[in-house]
Amino acid sequence: MILLRFTRTEIQAYAFIAPSIIILCVLLVYPLGDVFRLSFYESSIWGDTFAGLANYRRLLADGTFWQAFRQTIIFVAGSVLCHFFIALGLALLLHQNINRLFRNFFRGLFILPWLISPTVAAMIWVLMYNPFGVLNGLLVSLGLQLVLLLWTCLL
Repeated sequence: MILLRFTRTEIQAYAFIAPSIIILCVLLVYPLGDVFRLSFYESSIWGDTFAGLANYRRLLADGTFWQAFRQTIIFVAGSVLCHFFIALGLALLLHQNINRLFRNFFRGLFILPWLISPTVAAMIWVLMYNPFGVLNGLLVSLGLQLVLLLWTCLL
């Protein structure tokens, strides 16, 4: 039998990761398991009755399912391949020894979408916390002017 020995830093790392793993399990793994369980039931207005594999047999016999499955596979494969080859071509092009100004300009241009998303999210939060923003409007509509006064003093 192999005994696992953890150092203090490894135990701390697992302790820090544990809350996010628990949230991940609650929000992702449990619903997936419940959907899988429900796939074995026939649902109606009057309740659920156990159907076993009948739902899967009906699904595999349906021509519309196979047509949608085939179209999905074609779309995903085409999309992934096109994105991959376009990105690879652009990366190889920008890696060449060409005009340095041109190369740096396009490197910056390609990273802009990655950079803009957090900036837009930050601006939305700034506008929400604005003294005339959504959050303060909600506090006023709830009759919490005192909280509004304290809130705006902190900003």
